[in-house]
Amino acid sequence: MIFILAIITDIKSTIEGEKQWMITKEMYH
Repeated sequence: MIFILAIITDIKSTIEGEKQWMITKEMYH
C-alpha cells in the first residue's frame, strides 16, 4: 500500500516537473 502511494506521488511529481519545465521553456523563448 505504502509502496503504491510512493509510486503515485513520484509520478505526480514527475508530471508537475514536466509542466514547470514546459512553462520555463516558454518563458525563456
